Amino acid sequence: MDALLDQIKDMDIGKGVASYKRRFGFPDTILNDDNAELVFDCWKQETLPRHLSFFEEALKRSSTTWLTGTPSPTIADVFLATQLASYRSKWEALPPYSAKLQALVNAVYALPPIVAFNASS
Repeated sequence: MDALLDQIKDMDIGKGVASYKRRFGFPDTILNDDNAELVFDCWKQETLPRHLSFFEEALKRSSTTWLTGTPSPTIADVFLATQLASYRSKWEALPPYSAKLQALVNAVYALPPIVAFNASS
């Protein structure tokens, strides 16, 4: 479970560096708008698909909709689903997620407490 959470956290680093150059300590002479776009493109084309493949493998091994085969979702499932939904809302040009990853996202967002929370927002 900790390894899955670490992989989820790592998915966001490249995007964060490209989006918040100064916050990560890179001056404009090293990471400027031109090459920040290259970093983001690399994240979108290479890093994100590679990291998503880790979760796809976990879902292939799972006997349930959830990453670790549990009968109900873990925090890793909820975190991954919300992160993927966030990516989709920010960057519509991302390729579709695999069927199993999209099923996990849909299942999390169909949970009664999450449906109720979203309805109240």
